[in-house]
Amino acid sequence: MIGRRKILSVAVSSALFGMSGITLAQQAAAPAADVLEEVVVTGSRLARSSRSAAVPVQPIDLEQIRLTGAVNLETALNQMPQFVAGTTSASNSLASATGTGAATLDLRGLGAQRNLVLVNGRRYVFFDGTQVTNINTIPTSLVKRVEVVTGGASAVYGSDAIAGVTNFILMDDFEGIELQTQANNDIRGNGWTTDTTLTFGGNFDNGRGNAVVSLNYADREEIGVEERGFSEFVLANGTVNGEPALVRGGSSFIPSGRFSGLPANPSSRLGLTEALNAAGLGGVGGLGFTTVGDGPDVRPFQDPADRFNYAQDNFLRLPQERYAITALAHYDLTDNVRAYTEASYTYNETEVRFASSFINASLPFNVDNPFVSTEMQDVLRILDETEPGPGAGDGLTNLQVGRRLTELGPRRNIDERDAWRILLGLKGDFNDSPNTFVSGLSWDVYYSFARSDNTQTQIGNASISRFAENILNGTGPDGQPLVNPFGNNISPAGVDAIAVTSVNSDVTELEVLAGTIGGNIASLPAGDLGVSVGFEYRDSSLDFQPDQLLADGDIAGFNPITPASGSIEVWEVFGEVQVPLIAGAPMVEELTAKGAFRYSDYDLDQVGTKWTYFTGLDWALNDQVAFGVQFQRAIRAPSVGEAFGGQRQFAIQATDPCATPGAASDPTVRDLCIASGVPAANVGTPAVQPNQEVPGIFGGNPDLDAEESDTYTVSLILTPEALPGLRVTVDYFDIEVEDAIAPFGGSVGNVLNLCFNQLQDINSVACQSVGRDDSGAIQFPFAVTALNENIGAIETSGIDFQASYGFDADFGLFSDTSSFDLSVNVTWLDEFTLTPLQDQSDNQNACAGAFGSGTCGEPRPEFKTRSQLRWYTGNLTVGLTHRWLDEVDLDIVALRGVDPASIPVAEFSDQHYLDLSFNYDVGERISVWGGVNNLLDNDPPLLGANQRRANTFPDTYDPFGTELFLGASFRL
Repeated sequence: MIGRRKILSVAVSSALFGMSGITLAQQAAAPAADVLEEVVVTGSRLARSSRSAAVPVQPIDLEQIRLTGAVNLETALNQMPQFVAGTTSASNSLASATGTGAATLDLRGLGAQRNLVLVNGRRYVFFDGTQVTNINTIPTSLVKRVEVVTGGASAVYGSDAIAGVTNFILMDDFEGIELQTQANNDIRGNGWTTDTTLTFGGNFDNGRGNAVVSLNYADREEIGVEERGFSEFVLANGTVNGEPALVRGGSSFIPSGRFSGLPANPSSRLGLTEALNAAGLGGVGGLGFTTVGDGPDVRPFQDPADRFNYAQDNFLRLPQERYAITALAHYDLTDNVRAYTEASYTYNETEVRFASSFINASLPFNVDNPFVSTEMQDVLRILDETEPGPGAGDGLTNLQVGRRLTELGPRRNIDERDAWRILLGLKGDFNDSPNTFVSGLSWDVYYSFARSDNTQTQIGNASISRFAENILNGTGPDGQPLVNPFGNNISPAGVDAIAVTSVNSDVTELEVLAGTIGGNIASLPAGDLGVSVGFEYRDSSLDFQPDQLLADGDIAGFNPITPASGSIEVWEVFGEVQVPLIAGAPMVEELTAKGAFRYSDYDLDQVGTKWTYFTGLDWALNDQVAFGVQFQRAIRAPSVGEAFGGQRQFAIQATDPCATPGAASDPTVRDLCIASGVPAANVGTPAVQPNQEVPGIFGGNPDLDAEESDTYTVSLILTPEALPGLRVTVDYFDIEVEDAIAPFGGSVGNVLNLCFNQLQDINSVACQSVGRDDSGAIQFPFAVTALNENIGAIETSGIDFQASYGFDADFGLFSDTSSFDLSVNVTWLDEFTLTPLQDQSDNQNACAGAFGSGTCGEPRPEFKTRSQLRWYTGNLTVGLTHRWLDEVDLDIVALRGVDPASIPVAEFSDQHYLDLSFNYDVGERISVWGGVNNLLDNDPPLLGANQRRANTFPDTYDPFGTELFLGASFRL
């Protein structure tokens, strides 16, 4: 049920503002002759009417992009309601195990891997084995417009177009020389971004050819978490005066060291209780002990007072440096044949930075370790003498070490990526042919090769084996250990002994050979019959070689990962038809049937051959009303990374149900926790989850089948004569993805939820995927195993609404008259449901209007709007933009019935953003533009547990505050 408040919010937003950039209506003063009646747009290889509604396509023009102040294109596109934030400039994350620094687009929230990114209608450069395009590599200055198809399009474009297609169309007819530069900065005076582009080109050989070259340099400074008050410290769930509240939290891996692994029942070891009391550790809990100051005395770890603020040294926005060159050219060999080429090279360097690395391992210590008190040495001696097995009395005993290595400085992942692509093609038509059958046909054939070479240099690492070796006697002066882990005491010599730098290399390649022929082949009573057929060959390959220490799992600070290599080839044939059925009849000005198919043959045995197809119907009642309906069967074959990627381990935000207080009072959950390896005394205590992150093991699976999706779309276009200049489109979409490829269970948090809250069967696959150490904690080397699988399903549905209205006014600035463009774009998300297991179809997670780091991920508001009012007066354009995101509920409240009164943050309230921008043409050759984004300087909503990072979801909610930008272009 849609609440009245939500309906009112949408109505107010629609009335006050208009959507920026998806402007399909003409201004009222525009003459009818300017209407583009038949064009070829994304989603079809055949020309179609401008009132075609079967395949919804939303264009975004160059002015829209410029007025956002976006240096990187993903910034402008992620503001559209149809997109859920993918990885962006705020993504200071190791969720890929190595960090990427790439920016992606997630259409419909189905994942960036299900949104096919094209440039000029053709596949571009992948940045890694995910086969996803890094939007940073697309030249912003050459983009003429962007077209977004919001629905499956595999029949037309092949695999990956599950959610739809985002097609960047570049200028290929540039003449002259243009220098364009822009600078961005926030009102706090940090985070400078500069972007400069030199573009030059022109026609040659009496207009038979054109060539354009664009050179770009961009530099973006970092913004640290300490530069914003809300992100300076890690927030956690806690209580203040007995009430749930956000409190300062942090990691239990601390610079002075946290040492655990002591017996849960000390009285079971002769003399241990007395020794612990003498050492000051009487009543020590499952979180263990740390030092008093820098030692040698020890004391119980105090939670949360001793926790380390691991937010320090993190970036809120990544630094980026980019060099790019793009060249486009075409030449008419004859009146009917054109040769064309596209070439690009991009160098991107980004840096991801984190707090210092840490040791989290069970390691042996000498019982006479010189860096602890004699009382603590007695504890170690008793542990050694009373331990079971042959190691008793050998002078060594194991402790679980949680030691933050601040002496090594922060961790840094420097990502240097060289991406290049070359394309050669020929196209033409048969208009001069005497054969009337082929005279209406055109053809196109091309070959492209793209390669991305990525080098990741990881600094701030430590070798676990070297650390273990150097905390033992005999490695340092006078026979003492070289490394003193007790207290903040590691010497420069100790740092040199354990510090290592790791280097990873990652190469991905894509070859495409494709050809099409099509056009109008016959004249029928209702119009021309359009047909297009073609073929396509693709070869995608991956070669990832991690540093040997990283492959061996000997790195403390960055996550273990194994090598990966492989390739996937596919041969395809496809066709498309457009059949006019009725024209000029009452209530049927045009009725056109559309259809397409694609047959794909993969060299993956599990995938084999696949059919995809599309059928649709366009019905124009008259000049004012048009309907469209379509059905798409789309597929997505596994990427080379999903199929052949090596296993890797990394930690993500998740909640272990066995660490929550409710686990101790719920008999079923308590018994499950004990059966999974949690000591009875630790159930429901922080000892089970000493940190907010839980490690998972992820990796490829060559036995994956392809995903299949069914998409239904119903569309309406209104252009009423009573209001010239008004255009309204309404699109209903319904997408169901079956056999979706994802980590088992969908996520680490969802595996834990499945085991302990839903299936509640210790023998289930979910429960058997959970590994624990002796204390019951899921920590290295134990993890939740979540390798790639064909999970259950992903279903989403909703309505897109766009309206734009242009009208003239008899006043203006710099002119006697002016015009306005008022437009609005709204998406209502009716359903977003995840089915994590194939054999548990009734076990579903409804994530529309929800968010969370465990199950639902990025916030998915039921309503999102982006609206704008533009004023055109003389050479000046002024835009006022409003962005609104509806409220969202935390997934543990929406899905699991957690009492919202029991946690500090149970929902994010709705968020409003205002942006103001302008563009002024100083004559014909100079333009100046600028603006203010987030005019009201809104901070993002905050939470503790279940956050993505920086105490919020910084890819969805603006974490930077008010930003100013100013740019200019000079053209000769």
